[in-house]
Amino acid sequence: REHYPGANKHSLVIPFLMEAFTGAFHTWLPDVIAPQESFQLTRYFIVGKGDVASIRDEVHRIHGDAVGTISGRVLCKQQLDPESSVSVVMLDDQGDPVNQFTTDAQGYFTGTITPGTYRLRVVADGRHTTPLDAFDPVVVEVGKKAYSELFIDRPGQLAVTIYDDGGNLLPAKVTLMSTYPTQHLGKDPMDFLFDFKIGESRRPTDLSWKFDPDRATRQFVEQNKLTATGRANLIVRPNTYEVIVSRGSEYTIHRETITIEAGKMANVEAVIKRVVDTEGYVAADMHMHTSNSLDSFTPVDDRVTSLAGEGVEFAV
Repeated sequence: REHYPGANKHSLVIPFLMEAFTGAFHTWLPDVIAPQESFQLTRYFIVGKGDVASIRDEVHRIHGDAVGTISGRVLCKQQLDPESSVSVVMLDDQGDPVNQFTTDAQGYFTGTITPGTYRLRVVADGRHTTPLDAFDPVVVEVGKKAYSELFIDRPGQLAVTIYDDGGNLLPAKVTLMSTYPTQHLGKDPMDFLFDFKIGESRRPTDLSWKFDPDRATRQFVEQNKLTATGRANLIVRPNTYEVIVSRGSEYTIHRETITIEAGKMANVEAVIKRVVDTEGYVAADMHMHTSNSLDSFTPVDDRVTSLAGEGVEFAV
C-alpha cells in the first residue's frame, strides 16, 4: 500500500503488465476478522466503448459521485473538418491523466468527472501531441456542463513504392528514423520522446543514451510499416526523417532523407536488389507468435505480411 500513495479502497493496483500476463490487486481487507464476523465485497464487470471515459462514467454512477459533464469537439485547424477516432486526454492540476475520450465520427466526445480544473491534450496519428498549455483550462462544476473545442493540424503523409531491379512491386519493410535534439542527451527517452501515460506509442532507440551518452546517436524509430504489396501509405508526424527500405538480409537497402509537412503528401520510390543467392535454401522462422497465442496481439494477417516484408519463406 505504501508504494501506491494515491490508492484508495476502490483502486485496482496493477504492479506489472506483460503481454497476456497481468498482476492485479484490489480490495483492502481488514487486518483482523474476529470470530462470528464477516467481510463482504462486491465486484463489478464494466464493458466500455474502448476509451477510459465510458468506464469512468459507470464508476461514478456506482460510487454515487457528485460530478459535472465535460464535452467537446476536435476539429482540423485548416479545414474545420471533424477529427474522428482521436484521443483526448484529461489531466488534473498536477498534470496527471484522469480521463481519456475517443472522438466519434463527428469529432465529439463527452463524459463525467468530479469537480476541478483540468487540461486537455489531443493524441492523434500523424500529429505531434498538443502541449499541456495548447488549450484553455476547463473548469468542471457539479451538475453543470463544460464544453471545449480543440483544433489540431492536419497529419503528414508518406507514400512509399518498392520495386525490385526488374521493375516488379516487392514486399518490404519501411522504417522511418529521426534524431532528437542534443538538449536531451543522456536522458531516458521515456522522459521526453514518448509518454505512455497519455497513450503515446513507444519510439525505440538504441541504448547509447544510457551506456555511452558522449557518443549517443540520438536516433529513434518513428514508425515501421511492412507491406506485402510493395506499396505502403503512412500517416506521419511532421519532421525530417531517413526513410529506410529493406527486405531481410538478401536484398540491398534503400536510404533517403525526406521532410514531412503537415497536410502534405511526400512520395518515395525505392529500388532494392537481390544480392545474396540462396538457391537451395529456404528462409524460415520456426517459432512465431500471433493472436492465436496466449502472449501475442498480432493478427495472423499482419504476421504473414511481416514475413513477406522480411523475406521469410516458411514459418511455424
